[in-house]
Amino acid sequence: MLKVLSRLTMMSFVLSLLLAVWPAVPISHAQTNEQCFEQTGFCISGPILNFWQRNGGLPVFGYPLSPQQATYVGLLTPSQVPGFVPGVMVQAQQFERNRLELHPDGSVKVGRLGADVLSQQGRDWFNFPKSVPQPGCEFFEATGHNICGEMLRAWRASGGMELIGMPLSDPFEEMIDDGNVYTIQWFERARFQITPGVGVQLGRLGALDLCASIPPPVNAAISPSNCLIRGVDVSVRITGFPPNTPVRIWAVLDGGFVLPPEEFDDFIFTPDETGGMILPLGAIPRELGNRLYFVFQGQDDTRAITYFNVIDPERTPSLTSTFHPCYNLPPPANGAAAPINENRDVIGDPTTCATPGIDFLGVLTGGFSAGEPVVLTVTAPDGQPSGRSELITDARGLALTNEGLLPRFQVNQFRNRPGLYIFFFLGQWSNHVAVVPIMVSNVPLPALPPLPASARLTIVNESQQDICIVNFSFITEDAWGPDRLDPNETIPPGNMRSFDIPPGEYDIRLLDCSGNELLDQRNVPIFDSYELRFRGRGTAGIRNRAAVMSTKRASAITTQK
Repeated sequence: MLKVLSRLTMMSFVLSLLLAVWPAVPISHAQTNEQCFEQTGFCISGPILNFWQRNGGLPVFGYPLSPQQATYVGLLTPSQVPGFVPGVMVQAQQFERNRLELHPDGSVKVGRLGADVLSQQGRDWFNFPKSVPQPGCEFFEATGHNICGEMLRAWRASGGMELIGMPLSDPFEEMIDDGNVYTIQWFERARFQITPGVGVQLGRLGALDLCASIPPPVNAAISPSNCLIRGVDVSVRITGFPPNTPVRIWAVLDGGFVLPPEEFDDFIFTPDETGGMILPLGAIPRELGNRLYFVFQGQDDTRAITYFNVIDPERTPSLTSTFHPCYNLPPPANGAAAPINENRDVIGDPTTCATPGIDFLGVLTGGFSAGEPVVLTVTAPDGQPSGRSELITDARGLALTNEGLLPRFQVNQFRNRPGLYIFFFLGQWSNHVAVVPIMVSNVPLPALPPLPASARLTIVNESQQDICIVNFSFITEDAWGPDRLDPNETIPPGNMRSFDIPPGEYDIRLLDCSGNELLDQRNVPIFDSYELRFRGRGTAGIRNRAAVMSTKRASAITTQK
């Protein structure tokens, strides 16, 4: 169903307006009486809190890394799922070392995060070397592995089968997320590591889980899941639309790129007499990135939204992620928001996270025709409409109220309904859209750790071709910049080259000695040490964090992106 296409975005236009309209202002956060963990900014409550406390608390599970929310579990798979098989959705909360799941019967279970993370890394634990029963060990015939010695003692002390599960490997040496090599052992729900001078510790698998914190769908169900291995076909069932009326689709990609309805085959859909329908979206192409969401819009204010994370196992990150209350939010498209006061004066930096202390947000959009009527509708976290406004654009194409003011979101009225609100602006002449997700969070935003003064990019040539030109530049720059190799320098097969660079998100291009493009890698976050392994034309592996691929036109002498 999806077509791969070249994409344009208005984000650079909007951001240029932000720089002119919204000065940088520090934000002070109000205090809250909610019982939270200041280390991560999240709270635990209800049955999950009771389970966490009864079964070891911090030493076993660690700090919470997400709020409790509806989450798909158990269906991350490279296998095709026949027909429409909706994924299993439960209330779940992510922790440093695992995921706790609140099931419909009221029971709390520990998620199979060990198996999930291995799957995300493209590693089939069935292929790990098997062993035979050994004296003094506990052997598991179902998986073919032993638990012995201090690993066995730690397994029993940490909850055994209920909390840790069966072993998926024997102990072996492996470099893990902190960059060091340890003796580790994988289990269904955890990973043990032997730290010299400390003993057996539980690994921080919850911080490695790429399926954490994906917003649940609105007025929709997904088959098989909203977290997918690349190549898995996905279908969406939308519900609640007026029967026999058209429904259009917009897709918002990494970086805020928008695919309009015209970019979908058969882009006008008609719900059946019950107001629902199934849409086979197929496999998400690599060119569309790793994070994206679809907005389904009916003729009235009815809307469905589905969020996806698509995983490329060969580029799965191995470094621990930084979590905070608004981690991994869907990107805005053609718009942005910033804190304002009651007089609509801007008092803070652009943000999509309305933390305590932010009572009002002004929403800025661009790209509409001058004088065009624009309809703004807001979708609440439960999928219900939460507001509708008719706007008009000025000479610059900005959507404003009839009084010539930015649309205002009165956050303090929604503190009792925290969650993700979607602002959807639809131009009545152009069908141009702006989408601004805003998370209302009652948890203070913790300070992020300082960035290192420099980062390192290492390019390893595992191909049979010489790399003669290396270009890289920040994703916000329009030009590639100069060749980063020294005069007459190349990277021959089997060699590597490292570059110390400022931390940031980069686009990377490799050329051969004739100026032909070997590799184009986009939106690569480089904030520490990254290793790009070039394996052949158009193929590479990124260690540590995921990279998104796109296509750029290139030549040896062209520097324009």
